[in-house]
Amino acid sequence: MNIEDLVIPLNGLAPGKHHFGKKLGKEFFAEFDEDAVLDASADVSIDIVKSGTSSLAVTCSVHGELGVPCDRCLERVAFPIDFDRKFTVKFSADESQAREEEDVMILPENEGNLDMKQYVYDYSMLCLPLRRVHDEGGCDAEMVRILEESREPESKAESPFAVLKGLYGDENEI
Repeated sequence: MNIEDLVIPLNGLAPGKHHFGKKLGKEFFAEFDEDAVLDASADVSIDIVKSGTSSLAVTCSVHGELGVPCDRCLERVAFPIDFDRKFTVKFSADESQAREEEDVMILPENEGNLDMKQYVYDYSMLCLPLRRVHDEGGCDAEMVRILEESREPESKAESPFAVLKGLYGDENEI
């Protein structure tokens, strides 16, 4: 998929309902220098209702999954991305209107395109959990073994602080 497919031309868009559908893959996320996405498969559906010349009603839906590295074992783990968002696009030279209204995107009056790339990317990434790990027992067994070995406490003789212990004599004197 070409990333420019999510730039919707508004010039010449007739009043009424219009549907745009795209399939997202890893290439879409690579355009944003997102190296944390190993693979992706998602369907994007954008419905636009144009009722006049000053605003548009937009519904954006994305359903699919993103494959990302597990925070624990670094192997691929898949998470669903699933969102439906509605917002209004208004054309105005005054961008302060956007601060007053929720779910409103303000575009300059002479703008001919609705660029949905950043919007789709942001909401897709927000679908990912903060902690990205496999379910219990799903991590790579060898990596889990290495992690557990690295967590074992060091013996007292190997501790760099063991040398300091004898500087003041008996521990109980302090």
